[in-house]
Amino acid sequence: MKKFFIILAVGLLFVACASNESSTAETAAPSLVAEKVFIGHLCYNLYDDKTAEVVKDDSYSTSLSGEIMIPSKIEYNSENYKVTSIGDNSFSFCSGLTSVTLPNTVTKVMGSAFYECDGLRKPVYNEHVFVRLPKSYEGAYAVPRGITQITGGAFGDCTGLTSITIPGSVTSIGGYAFSGCSGLKNPIYTEHIFAYLPESYKGAYAVPRGITQITSGAFHRCTDLTSVTLPNTVVSIGYGAFFRCYGLTSINIPNGVTHIGDDAFALCFNLTSVNIPNGVTSIEYRVFCGCRSLTSITIPNSVTKIKDGAFSGCTGLRSITIPKNVTSIADDAFNGCTNLQIIYEE
Repeated sequence: MKKFFIILAVGLLFVACASNESSTAETAAPSLVAEKVFIGHLCYNLYDDKTAEVVKDDSYSTSLSGEIMIPSKIEYNSENYKVTSIGDNSFSFCSGLTSVTLPNTVTKVMGSAFYECDGLRKPVYNEHVFVRLPKSYEGAYAVPRGITQITGGAFGDCTGLTSITIPGSVTSIGGYAFSGCSGLKNPIYTEHIFAYLPESYKGAYAVPRGITQITSGAFHRCTDLTSVTLPNTVVSIGYGAFFRCYGLTSINIPNGVTHIGDDAFALCFNLTSVNIPNGVTSIEYRVFCGCRSLTSITIPNSVTKIKDGAFSGCTGLRSITIPKNVTSIADDAFNGCTNLQIIYEE
């Protein structure tokens, strides 16, 4: 593989060019049989494995109202399809919806599926997935036993929610599940997943031992958070996990972490130091965008890609070490790094 590195002076960008990377074979996803088929009052995508996904269609857009029962199966051209998923924005902005019955065949629901469905009067869930608590809910709430997934935004903006009980059966919590829940006063986490720290929290915080995942938006807008201790068990930090944590000055990322999501530390204006573990393979989109107090950072040998805006607006960044394994650097990865003096290959 032939690589070319260009070293540029103050305020300019570092560009890397490399030959195409080899691809690896993956298990083929189900193929689309029919797109946006109307059956009854809902729209579906149909797949060759005889599954169906409820999807949004602009022809009915926000007009759905009242009580809706999603069927467990549908028929199309004399073939039966099992309804297993609810797609992006399928019912978003359907403010007239008051209740949704979800069949137990559904095992995947996108977090945006019921976005801004402010008319809901009952929680939306089945035996597998908890999807949405009405924004109007007040008091304590216990997620039903047996649930394994909580979708992204499931409790979003439930300002009257005062406490939440999550059963041990839950193994997945989507991003920003508790965003805007200003009535919650305690951190929310399971045995392995840390999901939420109240925005009002002040000072230092130690994530409990045994946690392996920090969900997307878990510390979002905790502006008075000054430091965080992550246990060595953590392997993944979700997108926007520490977005706009203005008071955060430093964080030690455990060596076992292999993924740090988009915007994870974006706009952490006072973050002066951060370590990237040798196991992370990609510096994601805008992950340190606007971290203007960072003065230096070392990219580990495991990294092969630095994506768009990864360090954009890091005006205090003065030095950076980029290893030989990096073969792809986005043109604007260092956009606005006006004090960056030198970028070099180790």
